[in-house]
Amino acid sequence: MIYLIITTCLNNKYGKQDPKHRQRWYMKSITKALEYSKNLPIKTIIVENNGKRETFLDVFSSHADIVYTDNNSIVTTNKAQNELLDIKEIIAKYNIQDDDMVIKLTGRYTIISPLFFSSVGDVV
Repeated sequence: MIYLIITTCLNNKYGKQDPKHRQRWYMKSITKALEYSKNLPIKTIIVENNGKRETFLDVFSSHADIVYTDNNSIVTTNKAQNELLDIKEIIAKYNIQDDDMVIKLTGRYTIISPLFFSSVGDVV
């Protein structure tokens, strides 16, 4: 199985605080990733780490699983540690196996071509 894990952090504790800009960025980038992967055998999971609640990410629920964690509340020395906790939580929740393929994408990174996803789809 191929999993696409899209990590998000709507209320960031590092860097510039601009929620409206962050939302526009996430919406654009996630929409593009879902568009490019929609007809491929990829299970998409969006993980957000500021607790269970309703967010704008819920609009993607017909195309991806949305999982909310509390990992951003854990004090760490850098944001990568919180993100790693999110990924580990998804691996456990979905029982992802060693022979499964995992594609991790930061939700604010915009895919500019379907080539990567179609190449991965061809591998299966």
